[in-house]
Amino acid sequence: MRKIIWLISLVFIASLLFVSCDNPYKGLNTGTGVFYYGEDNLQGGFYGFIKGGRYYFEKHEDYVVENILDYSIDGNDVYLLCREIHGNDTCNVIRKNGKMTSKFKWRNDGILLVINGKVRVYSKYFSYYNLYTYKPQYWEDGQLYDVELEAPTFEALTVFAQPSKFLVKNGDVYCLGFLATVNGNTACVWKNNKLMCYYDPTKNSLRSTVGFAVDKNDDIIMFKDIENYYLEQNNRTYSLMAASFKNGDLFELYYDTAKINLKDYRCWCGGATQVNDDIYFAVLQYPNSGVRENEVILYKNFKEVCRLESYQFLRMCVKNDVIYTAQRFVSAQDGYYSISFYENDKLLNLISVPGNSDIMIRGMFVIP
Repeated sequence: MRKIIWLISLVFIASLLFVSCDNPYKGLNTGTGVFYYGEDNLQGGFYGFIKGGRYYFEKHEDYVVENILDYSIDGNDVYLLCREIHGNDTCNVIRKNGKMTSKFKWRNDGILLVINGKVRVYSKYFSYYNLYTYKPQYWEDGQLYDVELEAPTFEALTVFAQPSKFLVKNGDVYCLGFLATVNGNTACVWKNNKLMCYYDPTKNSLRSTVGFAVDKNDDIIMFKDIENYYLEQNNRTYSLMAASFKNGDLFELYYDTAKINLKDYRCWCGGATQVNDDIYFAVLQYPNSGVRENEVILYKNFKEVCRLESYQFLRMCVKNDVIYTAQRFVSAQDGYYSISFYENDKLLNLISVPGNSDIMIRGMFVIP
């Protein structure tokens, strides 16, 4: 019990990150230099640092930051897309190293991409949108533009092409997204708007691809679950099977040979990230023999690094070859939620909110 109390991080009411200054982290306990952001349903949006402080957004005289929606790192600069209230207006705000650079009213969310100082915000697609009237667009310098991603000819019933995540490597912009069709979604990757690879369109699904990477040979690796996968050697169909795809073709399956024959066994991809040419990703599997129902297996370059238990895997990032992850837990005794941060398989920090309140982490990255 003493250990858990010692691990619970301090919470401060502050927003020094969101003022104009030469050092946006001045006065903040940045811990390991790994930044996270999220919200709870008690006090709202917050940000913090693993093994450092956690800070709720305070109200300023002329604006209020509600949430961080997305981030993009451009060299040594950190750009944040925020939802803020200015006067009576709810706005999207771009902040560069804490200083507001743009303010506009558009959608409730977005995907931020910054390259050499050029800022774009791409629209997100949500399942409650009308499939036939939605149009993917992006905001740049106060103007809206239609997204122009190459659509293949094999999908005659394609409605639109939607970006989800971006990766910049050697000056090229790679985009993970999907083709929305009347039969479901086809996962795709584009390079400079040209279609490079895609998942089997005969197996369209509403389950998203959790991440992608570009290896040292410029091969594109997608991490995606396969639904209702038939494993011939076991003569059994699994509801979910974690897999990677190289240039659109099945590359490798990730299952535990010691557990695959257990009743209700399933495994799925949790997340992926890339540092230079090194590829890191997480696979979850159920059931787990430990206290928690799921087990997380962390990989580097397709080799297992370590394992840890989880209820809900949230985020991952890498600094100095160390994998940092955020896990969400719910107490079986009282139903309270908490967030645990790990350094590989070592518990670093635990945060929670009083009472039966929910808490969530929306993003996590390494400060450049």
